[in-house]
Amino acid sequence: MNWSQSFFQLALWACVTIVTTSYGQVVGDQCSSPWVQYRDSCYIFATGYPEDWTEAGSFCSRLGAKLAEIGSADENNFLRLHAFEINPEGHFWVGGTDVLVDGQWIWISSQEKIEYTDWGPGEPNGAIREGCLMLNGGKYHFHWNDANCHSLQSFICEKQ
Repeated sequence: MNWSQSFFQLALWACVTIVTTSYGQVVGDQCSSPWVQYRDSCYIFATGYPEDWTEAGSFCSRLGAKLAEIGSADENNFLRLHAFEINPEGHFWVGGTDVLVDGQWIWISSQEKIEYTDWGPGEPNGAIREGCLMLNGGKYHFHWNDANCHSLQSFICEKQ
């Protein structure tokens, strides 16, 4: 890694934003700042340098994490609240996709079928090239949306 790559990674890390809240079951302090803990996972909300879905996943991997996989309403509400506090109008990539088989949504890291969902009204709409999952802010209140994987968004990483 050369100097410019090191500087870029440092600058990118400095742009990662985290907001803590008293919502949900935050337990212990197994997650070092700027990570926030919910149950058995640590999360970081990367907002300063938007990425497409694939690059967001790569960034998470470099942190020893993955794009967040949401398994319950409680976890979803915890992430929605944090996303709202960070940027009420924002959009955040998480690890869901149907790019392998159209209409069959899985978590890309675990390859597990998505069981719990929180799709916004009319979603997933299956529009052309909309095969990646985001929490959709603004008037959509961070309900789930299938979006173009190449659009640049903030994202949520998770590690256990």
